[in-house]
Amino acid sequence: MARWMERARDCGYRTYRNRFTWFSRVVCSRNKGSLGYQRSIIPIALSLICCLFIPAQGQTQTLLVSNWSQSTSATSFVDDERLQSFTTGPYSAGYVLTRVDLDFVLDAMVDSFTLHLWTMNGDRPGNRIAILETSAVAIGKPTEFTPSSPVILEPNTQYFIHIAVTDPDQILILKATKSGAEDRSNAATSWQIADNSISVPGVDTSAWITETNVVKIRIFGYERDSTAPS
Repeated sequence: MARWMERARDCGYRTYRNRFTWFSRVVCSRNKGSLGYQRSIIPIALSLICCLFIPAQGQTQTLLVSNWSQSTSATSFVDDERLQSFTTGPYSAGYVLTRVDLDFVLDAMVDSFTLHLWTMNGDRPGNRIAILETSAVAIGKPTEFTPSSPVILEPNTQYFIHIAVTDPDQILILKATKSGAEDRSNAATSWQIADNSISVPGVDTSAWITETNVVKIRIFGYERDSTAPS
């Protein structure tokens, strides 16, 4: 061991007994002979060290789809249920949803509603896949909702954002638009927001009504790493 440590010092490297034992042996091996060989391998070895010490960087969220800059030509009164659908883009590995923004005009009871994400079954909700939460409703600026864990969205797939008021005596008022257009600047390719929304008045869940008002919404996330586990 003492002789091996001395050889490592002769090569100008500090020796790490555990993690980098293999590295020291490769660089300092006498079997490779010449000093020229040892010098040529130094840049490669240093690159390997850099790879070991640089941590993997997380994905940065970007805007996936929005209709935020479309004219506010309507307000959407939410006294029970309101659903706004959207369609994801074509990226084959899918996407990870990180945040949804809504624009509230007035809140009558901050704790009286929830925001859910649903798959679609035909033109109706299928399965709930996530609950999104916010610390407080913001008036005059975006209210940000985030899931408690990563939410994977499939490519070219429709989903519902479901705004459910749990107290029928309370009302939330959201900004809406009658424009079916999306904000294309800085948004992901081919994502779409539906040109209408759906409401359910009262407690009659069979009375689905198609509304011409489109809820103003922004959705953030990133393209999913194709090598990530499902």
